[in-house]
Amino acid sequence: MFGAATLSVATLLGPTANAQSIAACEQTIQYNLIAPQADVPEALRAFSGVWTGVWNRQLCHVLIVEQVSKEGAVTAKYVYGSNPSSNIRPGFRQLSGKINGNTLMLRRDDVSMDYKLVDPATLAGTYSRAGNGQVTGTFKKQ
Repeated sequence: MFGAATLSVATLLGPTANAQSIAACEQTIQYNLIAPQADVPEALRAFSGVWTGVWNRQLCHVLIVEQVSKEGAVTAKYVYGSNPSSNIRPGFRQLSGKINGNTLMLRRDDVSMDYKLVDPATLAGTYSRAGNGQVTGTFKKQ
């Protein structure tokens, strides 16, 4: 009887969140990975998880794709380290985005971040800011 009640509560709460943290980019970030539902296509599921690397061989970056829907909607944490020459301090942003084909697209103000799935363990990223050009990076799944 207790097991049945527990199952009902879990069903009501929806997808299981996996609370974790990662120490990277000069900070510790808390996040919740929500396992994609069974109806989310594998091509979209592949983006779910933690991806680490650097922009332009200079700026530490972690992309944490916390949730992916069957329509390709994404909730992610965009984590970055410091770059004193550019007056950048460590931080993160909670962003929403969309997967289109094999590319995850995040937008914020005049900034575009696009991540192309190269293989199941690699993203090729492009960060573009209006009027400031772009930088690239390679990110590995953890």
